[in-house]
Amino acid sequence: MADFVIFASSGRDGVVESNLGINFSTARGNSTTTGGAVDTSSVNDLVGIVYTSGGRGGYRIHRGFFMFDCSDTEIGGHFAGTPEIAHAEIRVTEYASPTGAGGFSILKVVDLGSGLGTEDYPKIFSSGTTIAGSYHIMNSLARRNIETAIDEETYFQCALVSDLDRSASDPAPGSNNQRVIFANNALNKPALRLTFGTSGI
Repeated sequence: MADFVIFASSGRDGVVESNLGINFSTARGNSTTTGGAVDTSSVNDLVGIVYTSGGRGGYRIHRGFFMFDCSDTEIGGHFAGTPEIAHAEIRVTEYASPTGAGGFSILKVVDLGSGLGTEDYPKIFSSGTTIAGSYHIMNSLARRNIETAIDEETYFQCALVSDLDRSASDPAPGSNNQRVIFANNALNKPALRLTFGTSGI
C-alpha cells in the first residue's frame, strides 16, 4: 500500500459565486449561466446558498472548485501499467459548521480553464455526477477518473456544492445553506489523499 497527498493547485482552487438572483432558480442558472465573481486567494470562503434581505435582496450561490495536478512524476513512477487506487478522499477543512438544512457533495466536473474564472460557474452541469458525499470519500467512478488523470498526467477536477444546489431544490424563502471552508491556505488547502492497491505499485 502507498499513500500520496495532492494539494489543490494555486489559482485553480477557490469559489465562484453567482450573480445576485431575485430567486433561487435565477441565481442557480443553467449550463450557460456565468458567475458573477471569483475568489482564489482568500484564506477561507463560503460554499453554499446565501440569502440577503433588505435593499436589493436575493440569493447568491457559491460553488467551490478544485483542480489536483496528477502529473507529478513521483506519483506516476509508482505505476508499471494502469494505476489502481484502492481508496481516495478529498479533505476540506471547515472553518465553521454548516448552517441551514442540507448537506454538501463533491461533483465531477470537466473542462475547467487554466485559471478559475466566472465561466466555470456552470461547469457542474457538464456532469452533475456525485462522486463523494458529505464525508468526501470518493466512489469508484471518482477513483477511475483519478487513475485516468494520473495515467494521462493531467488534472483531476471536481466541485464542492450544496446538495440543494446539486438537486435544484429551492430552500425555504430567506434561508441560508452554507459552510465556510479553507479555499486557499498553506496549512489547510483542499487535499486529495490516495491509497494505492497492491497491484498499482
